[in-house]
Amino acid sequence: MRAAFLLCLALALGPGLARAAPETLIIYNGRDAQRLHCAAMLSLVAQNLGRRGMIPPVEEYRVRDMAKAIAAGLPGTAAQKKKALIQRETRIAANKRLKELLAEYRTTFTWCEREFMN
Repeated sequence: MRAAFLLCLALALGPGLARAAPETLIIYNGRDAQRLHCAAMLSLVAQNLGRRGMIPPVEEYRVRDMAKAIAAGLPGTAAQKKKALIQRETRIAANKRLKELLAEYRTTFTWCEREFMN
């Protein structure tokens, strides 16, 4: 009876109170933020080129593994690093078209490689 009352109350008050808490963002600053951005950009380029058949699946997975290796240098647990990488990929994908992503990749990958893939 009490559970039914609470359910009715939650429904009556609207979706605002019945919603789950917003997802916690993983935020890195400075050099760690640069590392995360490089890893996310590399992973997104591989995913997009793989999805379009422009690189074979084995190459896509190899490049995505490189992105994971870059992200491995971030502080935090493996789960936090993975979550941060997914969040950054999502943010980049929402704000850049593939053409823009590839242009940024071409201009920054050498720097990312030199700084984070040694």
